[in-house]
Amino acid sequence: RSARVNGAYQPPEALPFSDGTWTDVDPAVAPDGSFMVFGSTRAPATSMDLFLVRHTESGWATPVHLGDVINSPGSDAEARLSADGKTLYFSSERTTPIDFPRTPARAADDVARTEAWDNGLYNIWQVSMRAVLAAARPR
Repeated sequence: RSARVNGAYQPPEALPFSDGTWTDVDPAVAPDGSFMVFGSTRAPATSMDLFLVRHTESGWATPVHLGDVINSPGSDAEARLSADGKTLYFSSERTTPIDFPRTPARAADDVARTEAWDNGLYNIWQVSMRAVLAAARPR
């Protein structure tokens, strides 16, 4: 982060939970500064996953993995918050699961979908911030 003091930005400093041990990228900071969603390779991520960290009176808390409800088996990153703070947008390698058994018509639909947008190539997804904040509740 870089603080603004007397009209000038100060040299950037790493946040205490991001010490270079993991790759931490693409922060999306809540408008009120109360939390941030970011991508990270820290455990328990198997690739790049989304985490939420809260800012409290005593500073930044420990980042919380957003779990399998938000994260996919592939990479999830590039978090962005909507202007009203109610939606999280992010890029993901996820694909919509294919259900079996399926009819020939359903198979053709699945092929068409996977050849178009549902191809796992970092498409943009969205989720309600209500679901994100629920996933980030202390356990």
